[in-house]
Formats: sequence, structure tokens, C-alpha cells
Amino acid sequence: MIYALLVSIMLHLFTFLALIILFKRDKEREPVNNDRTLQEMEDLLISYTTEMKEENERLVKKIGAMRESLAEHKREADSLTRKENGNNTNQAEQKASSEDTVTPRFDEEVYEDYLPPLPPIEKKEEAPISDKSKVLALHKQGLGASDIAKKLQMGAGEVELLLKFYK
Repeated sequence: MIYALLVSIMLHLFTFLALIILFKRDKEREPVNNDRTLQEMEDLLISYTTEMKEENERLVKKIGAMRESLAEHKREADSLTRKENGNNTNQAEQKASSEDTVTPRFDEEVYEDYLPPLPPIEKKEEAPISDKSKVLALHKQGLGASDIAKKLQMGAGEVELLLKFYK
């Protein structure tokens, strides 16, 4: 019986030593792992931002090219309309000179100020105000976190967290 008791005590001591050693190893590994994870996250964010910058530059170039082509198309359309207007006015002058009747012309200045009636403007429904914006508005008014929590029926910890987040 004494031997069983001694063996049990030795096994317990051995188990406690093993647990202490495992906890020490675990604590030693944590900082290295956190540093590595932090570095990986920084590298990932840097790669994403550079990729977004490149995409933005490509988009700016495409928009510039589209503007240039649009301006070119406008110039072509203007030149075609000028040519057509020139041909139409020449034909109209020839018809007018051949006919003795004078066609009445409308003053374009009279119609320049005319605006067609607009459809009635519908009132837009206001979007519901979020709890975050309510908390910030009440905080700007000088209310404390507990007062805001009571007024909005929220937890005081939640209000404090929102206020800390937006500081």
C-alpha cells in the first residue's frame, strides 16, 4: 500500500512537471507566432493596396481614352451637321428664290426660355437613423455614456465601446 502511494505521488509530480514544461513552451511560441502573423498581414495589405493603385491607374487611362474618343466623335458629328446644314440652307435658299411666297419664321428667342412642366417631386422617406449616429449625436450634446444608454435603451458598455471606437 505504501508502494502504491509512493508511485501515485511520483506520477503526480511527473505530471505537474510535464504540464509546467508544456506551458512554458507554449508561452515561448506565442510572441514569435504573433510577429509572423503581423508581418504576413502587413505584407498582404501592402500587396492589396498596390494592386488597387494599379487598377485605379488603368481605370483613369481608360476613362481618358474614352473622353478623347467621345470628343473626337463629337467633332465628327458637328462637322457632319454643319455640312448638312450648309447643304440644307443652300437648297432652302434656292427654293425660296424660285418661289415668290415668303415662309414665316418663328423667333427662336421666344422659345429659348420655355421649360416643359416638370413632374411633381416626391418626398423621399428619410432613412432610419442608426444607433451609432444617435449615440454620437447625444454625446456631442454633452450626455454621459450611462445617460445615453438609458435614453436609447442600450447597454452602457455598448455605448462606451461605440464612443471609444469613434474617438
